[in-house]
This record gives sequence, C-alpha cells and structure tokens, in this order.
Amino acid sequence: MTDLISVNVTSANELYTYYKGNIYHIGYDLGQPIDEVVAFVKEFILLNADDF
Repeated sequence: MTDLISVNVTSANELYTYYKGNIYHIGYDLGQPIDEVVAFVKEFILLNADDF
C-alpha cells in the first residue's frame, strides 16, 4: 500500500499517517466531516512534504 492515510478514532479524534519517512499525528474537530479532514490532511502533506 502506498500513500495511505489511516483513520484512528479515539476520544481525542486523531489521524496517524506515514509519508516519505515522516509520521504525521493530526488532531481534528469531531464536528468536521471525516472525508473533509482526510482531504485536507492529504493535501497539506503532499504540498509540504519536501519542506520537512
């Protein structure tokens, strides 16, 4: 599998993903639709991955 964003639902509402050697741990508001959160996180990582 490549470019995978995994959803881990806890009481803190967190996403964990790994891309190009970096682990991303992102908290989000439960009121936000998960598909919008995933799309935002994916776009953020892909646009900024070379800066880390």
